[in-house]
Amino acid sequence: MIRNAVKITDRVSSAISEVQLQTSLQIDSMRTQVGNLKNKIINKTIKPLKYTEYSHIPKNDIMRDYGHRSIGKEIDQVVSTLRSAYSGDSYLVLLLTSSSSQEFEFDKLSINRFHKVVSKRSLTPPLICKGELTRLDTITLKGKFINSSNQNMSIIHFECETDILKVRSFLGIDTDMEFIGALVIEFDSLAPNFGDIYFIDILD
Repeated sequence: MIRNAVKITDRVSSAISEVQLQTSLQIDSMRTQVGNLKNKIINKTIKPLKYTEYSHIPKNDIMRDYGHRSIGKEIDQVVSTLRSAYSGDSYLVLLLTSSSSQEFEFDKLSINRFHKVVSKRSLTPPLICKGELTRLDTITLKGKFINSSNQNMSIIHFECETDILKVRSFLGIDTDMEFIGALVIEFDSLAPNFGDIYFIDILD
């Protein structure tokens, strides 16, 4: 039991350190990234991969364990109260003791930076996806589909209502839809089942 607790605390310390050491914060918005991928496909400067091929290729943009991303998100929630205007000059000191002791100090500046790092999102190369569309929401610009490659439920994000109209005819029917999408990378990590997908275009 104690050994497991030490391992957990070590992982938490390691995850916090990774966030605080992160130097690259600047990244395009998701809308810009989707637009860039659309243009590259139209101009044939990039060719979409089959979804099943992606799991077998090296991923230079996936640099850390998904568990560290989850820990980072949890710590971000813990310290989030100090981001408010009412917190003044308050700060938080987190002391973690396991195989060694580490002290992490958070003030408003470092907390804001921490939040930006763990919230950073980017997209994978474009992938050819196929599955059953089970839900669409024109208000949130989101949908759900069951991926035929792994039978997992994924959330599809759309950039505009025009894109939703391209897939609406597939809702509630037995025919799978086939489309080009890109997986969401959060804090340089990818969900074990490849998580959320951004819609790029429908395949005819």
